[in-house]
Amino acid sequence: MNKVIQTIYAVKVLESLGAIERRSNKIPQAELQLAPMLHWVVNFFACYGCMVMGIILFAFSPLESVKSGAIISLLIFLCFSIKEWYEMWEDRAEEIRVLHIAEVYSWKELSEAEMHKLALSISNRPSHVLLSYILYFVPHALFSAHFYSMF
Repeated sequence: MNKVIQTIYAVKVLESLGAIERRSNKIPQAELQLAPMLHWVVNFFACYGCMVMGIILFAFSPLESVKSGAIISLLIFLCFSIKEWYEMWEDRAEEIRVLHIAEVYSWKELSEAEMHKLALSISNRPSHVLLSYILYFVPHALFSAHFYSMF
């Protein structure tokens, strides 16, 4: 009797999982390109590469110290890296907005005017890119502290 109950339970679980999967295939999913942890790791190794380039710059140029060459190369790297972060964050925010607007228009219980009002409020939602720079600068601050302790 116990085996029969377990088998029925397993079949019911598989049916409900199948229903969930069918429902999730109908809802558009985000293809977010921003992965902050991956970006942190890449930035950390790129910062080390810039430090090495700064040392090479020091060896072949009349700079006064190793620190100035490394700082110059890090500043050049940061300018390009900040621009890339900004573009990735804005793309992510726009993709999330599009998904939320599509979800609003799929709701049947709202009137047409309420749908448009809600969609307008979603499209005017800020991306909080300035707050994201706090997340962006955490590994850079750690790297700068590590770099400062090396010399």
